[in-house]
Amino acid sequence: MSAQVVLNSKKLEQLHAVQLQMLLEFDRVCSKLQIRYQLAAGSLLGAVRHQGFIPWDDDVDVAMSRRDYTRFLAEAPGVMSRQLFLQSRATDPAFTGWFAKLRCNDSEFCEASAVSACCHHGIYLDIFPFDTVAPETPLGKLHIALVRLARAAQAMRLHPHQGKLSPSWQKVMGPLAYWTLQSVPRSVGQILYPMLLTLLANSPPVHVTCLVMMPIDIQQAKRLIRPAGAFFHLTSLPFEGKHFPVPVLYDQVLRGLYGDYMTL
Repeated sequence: MSAQVVLNSKKLEQLHAVQLQMLLEFDRVCSKLQIRYQLAAGSLLGAVRHQGFIPWDDDVDVAMSRRDYTRFLAEAPGVMSRQLFLQSRATDPAFTGWFAKLRCNDSEFCEASAVSACCHHGIYLDIFPFDTVAPETPLGKLHIALVRLARAAQAMRLHPHQGKLSPSWQKVMGPLAYWTLQSVPRSVGQILYPMLLTLLANSPPVHVTCLVMMPIDIQQAKRLIRPAGAFFHLTSLPFEGKHFPVPVLYDQVLRGLYGDYMTL
């Protein structure tokens, strides 16, 4: 693996140029397959506040419903540019994310958190699935709690020494969930965790959230749960001179993510 590189302004401009072309190809593929998506997280913030990339950001974030996400994984490789690689647990066994990345072949941009993984490390675009949740029902509350526990176990596995910054409940439940999951064969966990994420997939989508990135802290998790209408109703905003889909209620979404998001 190459030595660590500091991204100065010139390198960031070069990176953004590649990522914009990747986003345009992603948009073309989604249009061809009639798959709905939207800019998310830092890319949504960039569209609203900068009409493009946040100057210091180093990736692109998009989101789609679980149904569209499943279709995209299955159908996109057949129609997208051969310059790109759709990375998931199915296409790259060394990849450990529960979301997908669109990677640029013949490039290398390795995240510090994945430096030891023997997977594709090309310049990337993150694709996040949103799942149905029901925070107002007993089953829905249990669903969210189990996902948070699984996330706590994952956090302990990846960052076993984070200790002091963890809330008290995480110090207790994180290790408990971790050692419980350690007794489950990996092959079984690969089946059970997606089943947990999609537990309410057949329920009417009153609320949705990105379960694969759900915060462990319950208050943070609650802020990121959206009414389905705030996710599925879209408009468009300019991003680097092109227009891309964003949620109509982008102000509400960004305030949930970042608070006073217009302040640098």
